[in-house]
This record gives sequence, C-alpha cells and structure tokens, in this order.
Amino acid sequence: MSSLAERVRSLLGRFGSRSDSAAAASGEASDAAPIGLDAAPLARSGPPAELVHVLRRRVAEISDRGVAFDDIDPTVSILDYGYVDSVSSVRLLGFIEERYGVDVPETELVGRANSIEGLAEYIEREAAQ
Repeated sequence: MSSLAERVRSLLGRFGSRSDSAAAASGEASDAAPIGLDAAPLARSGPPAELVHVLRRRVAEISDRGVAFDDIDPTVSILDYGYVDSVSSVRLLGFIEERYGVDVPETELVGRANSIEGLAEYIEREAAQ
C-alpha cells in the first residue's frame, strides 16, 4: 500500500499543480516544487508483524481445508476465502481470548476484524484499553 505522500505525488504528476498547468499552456517550464511533498513519507501504522504471524500460523493449524501458512493472505476475509468456517472461527476466537485476554465478538469477524490484519488491529486496540 502506498503512502499518502506517494499518492499525492502521483496525482500531482498526472494533473500537475496550477502553476505547472499555466506554465505548460504558455510553453514555459516550471521548476516550482510542490509544497510539503519533500517530507519523508508517513509511516504506515498497522498491526505488529509478530501478531499477524501468530494469527496466520493459528489459522493454518485450525483450518479444516488444510490451508498452508504461506497461502494465507492476511488482508482478506478469513471467512470469505474459506480459511476458517464457523467451527474453526470459534476455535480461533477462543485462542485469541486465551492467549491475549481479548474477547472478540463473533460479529467482528464479518465486520472490521474480518481479516487477519483486522483481527490483529482489534486485538492490539482492545489490549491497550
């Protein structure tokens, strides 16, 4: 996923700034740099990689389909992609509660916490409270 600064640069590259458009229309080159885009890209705040790894490993262990660890995409719905079903999802939620002390309501699996990364973010947020 690209950073906000990269997306803004991309848009400016496609559409240019107002001064670039005016310069292009008059045939002049613009050497004006976009303001504020020379700053370092913003760091993506996401779930800790170790937590995502542990959850992926657990999903691979409890999956009735025998999904391999490397085949699990942590950004997609674990139910929609068949990584877990209703029975194994209950086992996953029990593991989370036992290991991290966080009760994840089953409704979260079809809501914001429907992916491994979403679950990790939920765990991190709830554990901090």
